[in-house]
Amino acid sequence: SLLGAARWLLLEQTTKGYRNGNWQMHGVWGLLTIGYNLPELAESKQFRAVGADYLEQHMEQDYDADGGHSERCYSYGTGCLRHLSDATRLMEANPDLVTPQRLNWRQQTEHAYRWFLKMTGPAGAFPGLNDGTFSQSHALLKNGFDFTGDPAFLHPIRHLVEAEETTEPDFKSIQLESSGFCVMRQGWDPDDPFLLINHGSFPGGHSHMGILDFNLYVFGVPLAAEVGRFGPYDGPWDMFFRSEQAHNQVVVEGAESRRQNITGEQIHFGTASHFDFFSGHHSAYKETAQVLVERRVLFLKPWGVLISDTASSPPRRKSYLWYLHSVAPFVKHAGHAVVEHPDASLLVVPADKKQLHFAQTGIDYEESMILEIPMYGGQNTQQLWPNRYFMALRGWHIAQPITPFDVLLCPYKTDMPVATLSRIECTSEGDAPPPFLPRALEITTGDRTLVVLHGAPGVTVSIPRVRFTGLCAAIEFRNGQPFRAFTCEGEALSINGEALELGENGTHEIDLT
Repeated sequence: SLLGAARWLLLEQTTKGYRNGNWQMHGVWGLLTIGYNLPELAESKQFRAVGADYLEQHMEQDYDADGGHSERCYSYGTGCLRHLSDATRLMEANPDLVTPQRLNWRQQTEHAYRWFLKMTGPAGAFPGLNDGTFSQSHALLKNGFDFTGDPAFLHPIRHLVEAEETTEPDFKSIQLESSGFCVMRQGWDPDDPFLLINHGSFPGGHSHMGILDFNLYVFGVPLAAEVGRFGPYDGPWDMFFRSEQAHNQVVVEGAESRRQNITGEQIHFGTASHFDFFSGHHSAYKETAQVLVERRVLFLKPWGVLISDTASSPPRRKSYLWYLHSVAPFVKHAGHAVVEHPDASLLVVPADKKQLHFAQTGIDYEESMILEIPMYGGQNTQQLWPNRYFMALRGWHIAQPITPFDVLLCPYKTDMPVATLSRIECTSEGDAPPPFLPRALEITTGDRTLVVLHGAPGVTVSIPRVRFTGLCAAIEFRNGQPFRAFTCEGEALSINGEALELGENGTHEIDLT
């Protein structure tokens, strides 16, 4: 049986050539496993040689420079990494059977393990990204420690494993440019906020129609949790799982997203002690609706997240839906909405109350739907976070061709915070082409007031007391006095007429006390 399988795999590889994807890596792993474990077969040397050649082609063509797998799924990437790890161990354990190699297999595999460490959520959580469902990374992180010997792999799950000593990873928030993800985190404790933004490519197969979409964990709960997927691929909701509406993003009503050939453009990322910032835009709706969408995420460590989006559609106006999904139902109130889960809750405050008034709420799926569909083995498998709900703010703009969505997300454990978000009058100088919309926002919570100025390169946004040139600035006031300032791609900032030293363009956080 093994000899027949290996001969078939050999023909698959040599007659059809390289093809990317997890399924071909399964075949490569099979060739190598049989070739190494049954060296007495006359053809085993060829099995090993062909398997090694194609595995190295996968290393070169199926992996991004930062170590991410091209299918952009935690689940399928995990399977491929297991094959890399197994093949490397087989090769190292049998030096007398090794065929010529062009690449350093151990180095390549360690690089792939470290990508997963960078993408790991609180307590080892993996969000439901593309065709992956929400899952835990405990086994992968343990394997990463075993393979590399680096105790940093055990740090996210240190409360779940017996480890003499762990080392905190030397990064927190990080931009994975080549695989197309931005990770924002407060720290490495299980309750720390964690936000993952997807701005990368659409590799087909196991990809979904989300772009610039995000998942947010706080207190260990995925409070902004995209639909993801469950069950086999012939399930009745398979197309919904992949749809634009199943992701935390702006959707143009009645228009098709041409996501397939689109990635996020003009990506900016900055991280500092108390703030992280991400921005980018996409043109998935440009062909079908002449719409550009921009998203800006300001992570206010650790107490909130400001999502600032624009949808630009000159010359005709459009209507948009701003989707947010969670693991508990959304309840609308006057001026805000709430998600209440037994372990954590989320306050949702839009700046434009009209968008909330016309918002839709509903059910994505519940556990009873999961239990209807057995998996391939005929068994129902337990799903993490088996319920999913949504709210879709509806927005449009008549006076101008750009519609903004500015929404404050405030997680809390017990008592709901008192928080407000409002737009304040500002002036702008300079050319800000769509989808940029210069504007000023004010957030209040407790004794804290935060003023956020959204601009563009070379554009100056001014309000009383503050003048800023650049992409984004946030100025925190305590008891009416400037307390802290943050800029990303800032060119100039003055508060109360005093210019602050920013140095070269980039990310700056300034203590104003």
